Amino acid sequence: MSHIAALLVLILLAAGCAPLPPSAPPQKPAPAPQAAFYLEYSFEALPGWPGATLEPSLRAFLRGCPKMRQFFLAACERARAVPAGDERATREFFEANFAPYAVIAPDGADSGLVTGYYE
Repeated sequence: MSHIAALLVLILLAAGCAPLPPSAPPQKPAPAPQAAFYLEYSFEALPGWPGATLEPSLRAFLRGCPKMRQFFLAACERARAVPAGDERATREFFEANFAPYAVIAPDGADSGLVTGYYE
């Protein structure tokens, strides 16, 4: 019986020393996507812009001002000067300080999903 056990141990040890089968060569990484391009729009061309209520957007912009980078500091100062509840002045603020753009995919598609991280 001990000879059979020794033979089994020897077979198991030999099987454990067998070389691994060759692995497949690594796949080439997917090519980097082409960059989208940006097409400047007018505010009037934005769907819903003429009738939009912008006061909540201005308040949200102002809440973010303490964390804004240097680039936005002047716009934050101008936003603080907009009278609360003045929809016309709010619209003028956005139109004077920002520019709308359409994001166009490399294949020409003008719709899709844009994601980002917001705090």
